[in-house]
Amino acid sequence: MKVSILLLSVIFSISSLIAMENDSALAECPMNSGGIQSLEDNTAHKLQAEKNLARLLEDPQGLLAEMKQIRKNFSAEMSKYGADFNETTHRQVVQDFEKECTFFLLTECAAESCLLRRSNNPRYRAAFEDRVANALSDKLSNDTLIRCLSYGSGGLLSDFRILSKALSKKPCAQLKIDLIDTLFKPELLGAVHEEEFSHNPRIGTLFIEQFTRQLKNNFSQAAISVSVHSSIVNYCNQYAKTMRREAPDMIFAADIDSDSGYNDYNKLCFNMLRIKPHAYNLLLSKKASDKASLDTLSISNGKLSVHSEEIK
Repeated sequence: MKVSILLLSVIFSISSLIAMENDSALAECPMNSGGIQSLEDNTAHKLQAEKNLARLLEDPQGLLAEMKQIRKNFSAEMSKYGADFNETTHRQVVQDFEKECTFFLLTECAAESCLLRRSNNPRYRAAFEDRVANALSDKLSNDTLIRCLSYGSGGLLSDFRILSKALSKKPCAQLKIDLIDTLFKPELLGAVHEEEFSHNPRIGTLFIEQFTRQLKNNFSQAAISVSVHSSIVNYCNQYAKTMRREAPDMIFAADIDSDSGYNDYNKLCFNMLRIKPHAYNLLLSKKASDKASLDTLSISNGKLSVHSEEIK
């Protein structure tokens, strides 16, 4: 599934599901979100979470196939409830399937023709994720809050892998994560899993909740907060009065598949670099002849310039 980013200012708040703006350093992060009871006291669940995370970091492509089957089984189970569906039942079934994979609802670009799809060219996405994760881990600190912005976040699996790789090296860090994607608009959330969960669009909010909850569960000593935005406009509006002191330390994007999306990303980076010239940015970009590159933007003489490094 490809992600198209449009400048649409639709305000979307899921504060009841996700830990929103919270810049205070915490000794430990809350272990629950959205009302699902934590299983972290259960040894078996802890071992399963560790196993899933290790597999994601070492063999993401192999794990993706298994997660797809888990989602199919989950979808079949949810379809049994019909009119008896309720929020409690929904969350209980999610919790049951998390025993197989703690982040099974997370997805990434799955379009068969996509050059950047992991199964088509695994080295492209791996090179991007490794580069961003290493840069983030270098910045992370126990004493200083680091802000990162992911543009075109989609199904959040790639973001989850990047953040997990970085936090594995700095498990007590302070991290603020902003995620931007038009799929975070209420009317589009079901499209994240359109093929698998077309009968149940409410699954949309749960995958965002699962992303946040499992990130905090896996790295409980870190101070982590997550905010989602359905457009650049919404993101800028939220930080309109505080942007100069809250500009991101990192901006990254991978799943952009339109000219308007690239233009919006460039504008976002340009504005952020004017505030924080040394902010890290990286884009996984498609090139001609089935090539891909890692692109870094900078401002020179008031204009945006691009440095492209082809992925071999």
